[in-house]
Amino acid sequence: MSDQRRIHFIPPKPIKREKPVGIYCRVSSNSMEQLNSLTTQVSALTRLTP
Repeated sequence: MSDQRRIHFIPPKPIKREKPVGIYCRVSSNSMEQLNSLTTQVSALTRLTP
């Protein structure tokens, strides 16, 4: 008996395309504390993007 080995090619999965997203930040007043909160929100969310 001959031992024939076969190679099965498994193609790579297609690359997922990035999707556009939007961010939503909100504050309830114009106080300095709220404006600092807005800055913190924007900073944290924009760090998530490459």
